[in-house]
Amino acid sequence: MIIENTKTKVITIANVHFMPGVNIFNEEQEKLLTKGIEDVERFIDLKIFKSHDKDPSKTTKNILELSSKDAIELIKEMYNVVVLEKILDQESENNKPRINIIRAIEKQINVIREEKIDKDEDKE
Repeated sequence: MIIENTKTKVITIANVHFMPGVNIFNEEQEKLLTKGIEDVERFIDLKIFKSHDKDPSKTTKNILELSSKDAIELIKEMYNVVVLEKILDQESENNKPRINIIRAIEKQINVIREEKIDKDEDKE
């Protein structure tokens, strides 16, 4: 399940913490979330990504289920290199890898690394 927190602070609902930006939850976490999904959906600062398949009520499990446009928008809001690299691997191993998404992920990883270098240089 992918949920974006559009606020700049952590939101907590039913002992689940939504960090600023994109949050990706595994199946076990999703089960806990779906029990309180109505509370999550009412919280206007949280955006739950839905699947674009035959059942639009299903939540999106990963970026591969999103349209290219939605995936790229989401990637621009991610600031975790480990998660981005995992998504890059998934997309690269896809039967039909989407080059524009691969480029967006690589670009975002570079942006994050450059920001880290700039912060490190400011400390010196």
